[in-house]
Amino acid sequence: MVNEATYYHLHIPKTAGTTFRSMFENEFGFNRCLSPLLTHYEMLRLPKEQFESYRLYGGHLEYGYYLPSLIGRELYTFTLLRDPSTQLISLYKQVVQEVRDPLHEYVMQNCPSIGEFLHDELICRELYNPQTVFLALAERRFTPTVIEQVQQAESLEQYYLIVAEANRTQDTLRQAPDYLLSTALSRLEECDFVGISEEVDTCLSYLRRQIYWPNTDEIPSQNVSNVPVSNKELDCIRPRIEELTALDRVLYQYAVERVKSRQGAKHECFVSSVKAA
Repeated sequence: MVNEATYYHLHIPKTAGTTFRSMFENEFGFNRCLSPLLTHYEMLRLPKEQFESYRLYGGHLEYGYYLPSLIGRELYTFTLLRDPSTQLISLYKQVVQEVRDPLHEYVMQNCPSIGEFLHDELICRELYNPQTVFLALAERRFTPTVIEQVQQAESLEQYYLIVAEANRTQDTLRQAPDYLLSTALSRLEECDFVGISEEVDTCLSYLRRQIYWPNTDEIPSQNVSNVPVSNKELDCIRPRIEELTALDRVLYQYAVERVKSRQGAKHECFVSSVKAA
């Protein structure tokens, strides 16, 4: 039965994932959900019995692709995508608002406006088709070999060196758009459930039916930024956003089609046409 399954929330940043996750925490309790507040270093060094005991695995997991082999069982995998323009703006708002964000100080000193943010040479590396890159690269950055190295690391310093090397290994793939898009689309095809943030309530309700949970009261949105961006600014940055998110827009359209159809043939035809183009 699906409702007895173990679940993996493939959480792409700024896609209403925190709201989605809260449904599972309400159902299972916090102690049955792997905490996204743990670092990868802490997660991967949990006692084996504890790590394998959770009902929900989630967060921006850079080893998520390899979770089934890590815990020794299959997972019901679900994810949300978001309109690429809205997602980039949300990323900017989070960095500006959250003083604990690792990019906050740099952005406030060097590119505090959204226009500057979208053109900053350092920041743009993180803004290049972030949803596609997460699915094609980030979610599988910690390969089984890297995971084993992290588990055996004797210090945080050694861990950081391992992560730096893992990042370097993927650098050339960032410049291969065909690889990124085809890999990301294939990953979405593997997911049991794909939704879009713009219809999060509908997606939550549908997912509950999929896994045989009764619908409950509406879950309030969480992790919402409140940094204002004016319409004038939006008009100015739209061409830049389109330039940065060409792959993400294809990916998002696939998700929209899948939300509309939910059944195999229609979304499979869309993916086939994209790959053949």
